[in-house]
Amino acid sequence: MKWYDHLYIGTNAAERLEEIREDVEQDEFVFPQLYLITLASNGIDQLDLFAAKSLAYQKAAVRRAGMLVGAAIGRAEAMEVLQKIASDTVLATGGCDMRSYLLKRYHTDLTEQILEGGM
Repeated sequence: MKWYDHLYIGTNAAERLEEIREDVEQDEFVFPQLYLITLASNGIDQLDLFAAKSLAYQKAAVRRAGMLVGAAIGRAEAMEVLQKIASDTVLATGGCDMRSYLLKRYHTDLTEQILEGGM
């Protein structure tokens, strides 16, 4: 799973980011109440919100999941993270196309890294 360079992360999740990163990379999802926010895998919706524990038994869903753009511990924190993504999108673009905003920001970062010789 690709990780977004500017990962949106809830306060509680930020305290355990390295543990969360290891679990996600190993498809272990042992954190209770961990929610992952990804770019939607179906190409129609903007974002997908998963309770990570549901992914522990769905390896195919993990492989289909889009880029990981956010993480939170608890549903309330996940809603706060989604609200932050929406707010940043509106402030930056004047619109609400979160998927396009996040992808554009990601591709801009890649281009800058290439131009700087980082890749």
